[in-house]
Amino acid sequence: MGRAARGWLLVLSGLTVAGLAALLVYADRSHARYSLALPIVLAALAVGAIAAGVSVLKSPAPASAGEPISYRHTVRLFAVLGGGLLAALAARSLAVPDSFGERGFFRGDARREAMVARAPRLQGSASCLECHKFQSQINAKDVHRTVQCEDCHGPGDAHAKEAKSDNIVIDRSRDACLVCHRLLSARPGAFAQVSWRDHFKQMGVTDDKTACVACHDAHEPLFLEKPLAQARLHPLIHRCRDCHTGKMAEAAERPADHPQIFECAYCHAAVAKDFDRRPHGDIKCTTCHLFIKESDFSGRIVLNADPRFCLLCHARTAFRNDQAVATIEWPKHLEDVKAESTDDDTPCTTCHRAVLHGEPGARPRVGGHP
Repeated sequence: MGRAARGWLLVLSGLTVAGLAALLVYADRSHARYSLALPIVLAALAVGAIAAGVSVLKSPAPASAGEPISYRHTVRLFAVLGGGLLAALAARSLAVPDSFGERGFFRGDARREAMVARAPRLQGSASCLECHKFQSQINAKDVHRTVQCEDCHGPGDAHAKEAKSDNIVIDRSRDACLVCHRLLSARPGAFAQVSWRDHFKQMGVTDDKTACVACHDAHEPLFLEKPLAQARLHPLIHRCRDCHTGKMAEAAERPADHPQIFECAYCHAAVAKDFDRRPHGDIKCTTCHLFIKESDFSGRIVLNADPRFCLLCHARTAFRNDQAVATIEWPKHLEDVKAESTDDDTPCTTCHRAVLHGEPGARPRVGGHP
């Protein structure tokens, strides 16, 4: 075989091996059964063969027609490389588990072994319903309906298995609530947030160690009379913090060129004007008519007549001082005022409607809702 023929043979052999390496990478790109070891070795052999072929083609012709150039020494080199490759592939075939490559560069059995050795810790709220139907029902209709039980109580695997209360987290500390409800500029203005020191000062709370659950029920924060999903849909209400970072005064005077934003007075002008002169006139409408955002366009307006909602501010407790807002003892208050009904569910608006929005007949109706 002539020198040129040998050179082209080496080049073609190298290209063939390179094509085989590329084919292996393409065919095994999803399962990674053999990783990249074999294609890399083949690519190295291809580069070596092509380089040798190019070297032969570029080498000068022999000066005399003597003995032809011998490449017998390369046979031993390629034999060693081939034997090493075969040995490596054999060893790897024996070492690689059968389930390797089912999920990328991982053993498929690893997942199954983990499932057997380590059972799931989170059980889901459906498992809580089996024993805690009352808590689940009131939670499902209130604003925490989208919060999973284990978000607050921790993993319930041990508790569900042994049905012991000491295996579940019952954290009544203030910090547990502030994980979600601490006032942060990064949170949207429609999300319920509180600066607890300012809130305690406003409510006349004298003991800084007072827990949030002293007034608020975590399962039923707003004491809704019906599921929140059934409350009236309302156009999106904007607040200063929706656009401005930091603590913004909602009553601050806006510049003349300030963009128009949706406010309660736009549709309820008469009610808003009347409310400004009432005892609660310094309170935002959305303090009592809570707006729960559902989308970038609308939310739910909560019209709540449950007395427990009013008692969040007006219940007389040992941890409030005399400087707090007007407080009453409930349900003793019903007896003190000789109310016709002594039912604990009697709405406060039965007697106090005029304090909030004037006489019932003077309050305009919007969309059929009082």
